[in-house]
Amino acid sequence: AAARTAATTAAAAGEDRRVPPVPTLRELECNVCNLLVREVQGVLAENYTLGEVEAYIRTRVCAKLASHVAETVCDAVVEALPLVVKLVDRYDAARVCVQLHACDSVLPPAPGVDGEPLPVYRIDLDAPAERRWAVAANTTVYWSNLWLMHNTLDALLTERVSDTLYALADDVLAAGTPDFRGEVRGIADVTGLPAGFIVLLQVFHEITDACTSVVAQPAAADGRPIWMRNQDLPGGMGFTRLLRAQAVHVQFTRGAAVAFEGVTFVGFTGLPTGSLRGSFSVSINARPHRYALLDYIEQVLRELAAGDVNTPCWLMRDALAAGDSFDAAVARFRAAPLPVPIYYIVAGPKRNQGVIVARNRTGTAWVRRLGTAAGTPSGPGYFQVITNYDLPTQGPMLDRERFMTALHVLPELCGGGADVGIDCLYKMLSTKPILNLQSLYTAYAIPAQNMTMVAKRRVCHKDNGVPCIE
Repeated sequence: AAARTAATTAAAAGEDRRVPPVPTLRELECNVCNLLVREVQGVLAENYTLGEVEAYIRTRVCAKLASHVAETVCDAVVEALPLVVKLVDRYDAARVCVQLHACDSVLPPAPGVDGEPLPVYRIDLDAPAERRWAVAANTTVYWSNLWLMHNTLDALLTERVSDTLYALADDVLAAGTPDFRGEVRGIADVTGLPAGFIVLLQVFHEITDACTSVVAQPAAADGRPIWMRNQDLPGGMGFTRLLRAQAVHVQFTRGAAVAFEGVTFVGFTGLPTGSLRGSFSVSINARPHRYALLDYIEQVLRELAAGDVNTPCWLMRDALAAGDSFDAAVARFRAAPLPVPIYYIVAGPKRNQGVIVARNRTGTAWVRRLGTAAGTPSGPGYFQVITNYDLPTQGPMLDRERFMTALHVLPELCGGGADVGIDCLYKMLSTKPILNLQSLYTAYAIPAQNMTMVAKRRVCHKDNGVPCIE
């Protein structure tokens, strides 16, 4: 691992004299704490006893982390487990880690101005795959953030774990499609980073995002579906601050025309958010998984390397690139084997073409649709909303409050369905805690209007005495 870091660092620095940043010891301690607290949060949902939680944290997580950063923080979190257990239902990992003195501050607001458009990059599908992301990946701010993520991961993991993950990542790359292989290798070439790290980045995103997505339609008989989403990123291994700075609006072109578009993160080649004008718009929300993060990443890599599954975000990109209709896209999202549980939220151009598809790894768990007369747990007939759990009573408090707030304020803001439109849905997604410090952007489209997708940066500030929640 050290040799790999030294070689790629020298290559990158020698090519353009930019010096790859490295994390401070304090940043690494904070990253470890965020990871551990989120793992505690996850296993508590399985009704583990305090002793079982401690054993899980020490054997399944701490044992895989490099000793020079893990030992002190692991001991501190384990010693404070009774307090951590009380705090994790109410607070995000960032605030818990501040209280444990492992972090100096909670997640600060994202840089930029709330509501400003995300940077737009064009990805030329007619160009060789290796060259498509070169301009974006070589932009200094994105290049620097990718290197900091790489050096953070390299410092956090034991050499044995790192070598295992990178070997599996190489297998995933070899098994990938020509587009996947070419784009990953192209990003690696232009940044000087290992191609295996770019593969790992694809998997990290697939299992760590947290979001609120909605499909809604006006009550009038001629009303057509509107799709809108907030994308949030939780603390995880400390990549939230970096990944949110990587968010860009991408337009994939063939010839001179935009074929489809989406929002992604520079270095990540799949799409968590996408739109095909006149056909469908779609977002992905994470669905709970019950595995230790590093074990889960290894499992996902093995399945991808075997060619048995596709990633959710590349499945979305495939549907957009193929020009799927709404019905064809939904059928694709329902059937394809996936390595992780996920929600697909999809809107089409025709009335009642709005669904939430809850996926497990092998098939569809359930589908909730617009126009369902009796309503569903995700809303009445004129809207369906989802966060990261099947029911508004599930999950930690922030997840419950996001879900319940959406169910409560959307009817008020949208006149009980009569006034459904972009303005009221945007106001709903701007209501705290739906909008919070983890929020990166809001994207929306109306497929029936053949409109270009809009993607706006979100920056949560305290206003009217209401603070942002982590």
